[in-house]
Amino acid sequence: MSKFTELLFMIAPYAIIFATLSPLYAWTETYDWHPLTRVLVIDLIDTLIVFAFSLFLKNSSIYDPYWQTTPICYAVLLNRITPYAWSFRNLAIITPILFYGIK
Repeated sequence: MSKFTELLFMIAPYAIIFATLSPLYAWTETYDWHPLTRVLVIDLIDTLIVFAFSLFLKNSSIYDPYWQTTPICYAVLLNRITPYAWSFRNLAIITPILFYGIK
């Protein structure tokens, strides 16, 4: 496989995860769960997506970026639903998570 093809296979599960994050969160609204429970269910689904890609491609390193990218997504997702969205308080919490993910 070419490097470009390998890069596409590495990006594909994360593109799927990011594209389905909001629809999955909206889907869990029908169950009237606590927001953290909803994120847990979404995280389990996302983990299964990345795991399936890693099994299919026989490459466990596909799962490595998961630990840096998804906390940022979940922090932003949970920030959007709070009454203090994008307040200084929430930004003070999101900023270290963002720096962790960028590292």
